[in-house]
Amino acid sequence: MKQLGRILIGTYALLMLILLLQCAEHRNPFDPKNKQTRGKPFKLNAEPYYGSVKLDWKSLTLADGTPMNIDYYQIYRKSGKNNWAPLDTTREIYFKDNSVLSEIEYFYKISALRKDEESDTSDAKKAIPYWHPKHLNKIFDYADCPEPFDMVCCPSCELIYMACHSSKDSKYYLVIINKDEKKEEDVEVGKIPTGVDFWHNTANDKDTILVCNNGERSLSVVAKNSDGNFKGIKKIIFQGKPFSVQVSQTLRKAFVSIENKNWIRVIDLNKMELLDSIITARCPKRLLLVADTGPLLVANEEDDKISIINLDSYIVTEVKVEDMPSDMAIVPGQDVAYVACHYNPPHQGKVRICAIDFNDGSRIPDREIILPADEYENHPISVEIVSEGPDDGLLFVGVKSDTSGGERSRVFAYHIGINKKDFVTVRIFPEISPRLIRLLNFGEQNKLYVLFWFGLYSYY
Repeated sequence: MKQLGRILIGTYALLMLILLLQCAEHRNPFDPKNKQTRGKPFKLNAEPYYGSVKLDWKSLTLADGTPMNIDYYQIYRKSGKNNWAPLDTTREIYFKDNSVLSEIEYFYKISALRKDEESDTSDAKKAIPYWHPKHLNKIFDYADCPEPFDMVCCPSCELIYMACHSSKDSKYYLVIINKDEKKEEDVEVGKIPTGVDFWHNTANDKDTILVCNNGERSLSVVAKNSDGNFKGIKKIIFQGKPFSVQVSQTLRKAFVSIENKNWIRVIDLNKMELLDSIITARCPKRLLLVADTGPLLVANEEDDKISIINLDSYIVTEVKVEDMPSDMAIVPGQDVAYVACHYNPPHQGKVRICAIDFNDGSRIPDREIILPADEYENHPISVEIVSEGPDDGLLFVGVKSDTSGGERSRVFAYHIGINKKDFVTVRIFPEISPRLIRLLNFGEQNKLYVLFWFGLYSYY
């Protein structure tokens, strides 16, 4: 019996020792045998964002689930054929990597460190950040023809058509730029050009450019002649001051805002003759044609309204916005437009980017954006949307700010979508006083063009 007792006691002691060893092992988060963590941080997520990647993970815990005290988490990153390299450390269980390039494939993993010990690394996760520009590059210098007021790009022919507001040798010009060859061709137009668009005639595979001459109440028609050079071929006279023009390639019509007559004039592009007049609110200026066949959006400066024109019936619906709407941008795939309003509403003291539903003619308050308040008064000049990734993309807002030393321009960027309007970044140009900032999505998905008064720039 004594021998049996000794055997039982020994067996019990052995079992307790094994159990204690197992518990000790399982209480060590750095031990691969720990059933809770397998010895490493787990459930790492890598979420692509605009110009960045967001990481989060579960914290290391003891076997009973209580958080473990660690010194910090080590983040590793690699891209392409590069080796893994330490990126940064944090005591949090989340991290935002802003040092990435857009549309590049990155891999991430993390480990935990305590004193001289380091856990195994987590499983690797992949993320490809969405496009967001980080650099500004001057791509053309047109110092001889300052103050460009409007421009349009022809993706198929790689040409830029630019209406310049100031005179050169007492004349005004349409500047045609071949951005790849960095060549410039100047074509004389009427006084004070304010708007430009083009019609690509599929019959002869040539562009006809229309330029609003606000100072002489006319529209210049520019096309290539027999020797291959652009030349003014006709002027269409208005009973008012044309400001902006939009061309429907499908309808073969051009629509011109006449700011002091409260009209939109319609032009037959085949005959280059005036057709109908559409009555709108006071002082129609910037036009924006949706999806080539309409509707046509009109920013009416004095009435603080956006007119929505059905191009089948010419029925006009009006939406009240904030003070002096100056530009509009469309959310791809949705009946939503963002409107830059140039001044502070006196009753609110805030500059607002309005959102409207151009299908039913209503405001969408939940999607509207108030620009950040600081020591400068921000005046939005233009807006543009680049659709990249989910949730509708990025809204860029070109702003001119009044300062004590003059003017300063900046570009705000917002991640927009349904129930989303996250502020992404702001870029400041302290030495640039633009006549107009005009943001255009031109062909390439990874560039955004910025029109300043002394040069054409691109974001990339």
